[in-house]
Parts: sequence; C-alpha cells; structure tokens
Amino acid sequence: MKHWRTMLWLFHVGSVAAGRQLLAVIILTLIFALLNQRGLAGLLVINTSSSYIVASPVLLTSYLLAAVNSAMARKDAIDLSAARIRSASRRVSEMAPHQAIEKLSVYLWMAATSQAVLTLVPAPTFIMVATGYLGCSAAGVIGWPTLTSCGMAYFVAIALAARQAGCRR
Repeated sequence: MKHWRTMLWLFHVGSVAAGRQLLAVIILTLIFALLNQRGLAGLLVINTSSSYIVASPVLLTSYLLAAVNSAMARKDAIDLSAARIRSASRRVSEMAPHQAIEKLSVYLWMAATSQAVLTLVPAPTFIMVATGYLGCSAAGVIGWPTLTSCGMAYFVAIALAARQAGCRR
C-alpha cells in the first residue's frame, strides 16, 4: 500500500489531470447526447453490424482534445510534481539525475501515445461481451475511450512535469 501513496505523491499532477479529464468526458458525453436527441449532432454510438457498436469518431476526437486540455493542469501542480521528480531522480541516480529524468520522460510520452491510440480503437471484445451480458453495451463503448483518455491525460501531465524537471537541472 505504501507504493501507491508514493506514486500518488510523486505524480500528483497526473491524478489532477485524470480527474479533470473524467469530469470533461462526463460533460462532453452529456452535451453530445443532448445534441443527439435534438438532432443537432451525429450519433453517439454507431452500429457497424447487427451485433457490434462503436463510439462516434467525433466523440473520440473530442475526448482526445479534452485530454490534452486536461493535461495542461494548473502550473502549481506541474511545478510541485517537477520538484518531486527532480528530488526522486537525484535519489535514484546521484551521478546523472538528468538521465533518469530523460528516460522517465521518454517512457511517459510513449505511454501517453499508446493511450491516445487505444482511445481511437474500439473497445476490446471481452469488455463488449461483458457489458452486453449486463445489458448495457453502450457503457462499454463509452467506458473504454473514457478510461484510455483519462490515462492519456495522466501520462501527458506527468511527462510535462518531467520535461520541466529536466529543464531545471
């Protein structure tokens, strides 16, 4: 349990960004659904066949744009996480702490990119089957990009803090 607290302490800005993204996704989905009921927007989910539905590309793109916006967290949260990353990198590698920060930054950008790609692909089959058995397939269709876009916001925010930590050696 101690490791979770350490990670939350170190990557505070990611938690802030993921929370902001979750709120943004809820608001976007509600707005999109209301516009859809009025006939002012495209479909929230699209039937690709008789048994398979996917989220609208417009909705997915709006989730990605919101994730980028959510990752641009408050400056004080980024500064706090950057200071914590600098401190942790000095403890990990006393001789070359900037190399540890650079590696962390590369890994974080790779994770953020993978989350962006996963946001755009349809939900995995096992999620669709599980939510289908529960009678709420749309929850799987919307839940998957919600989860992955929150992950994207999390990793982008931490990557920005790591970049800032690396700039201030």
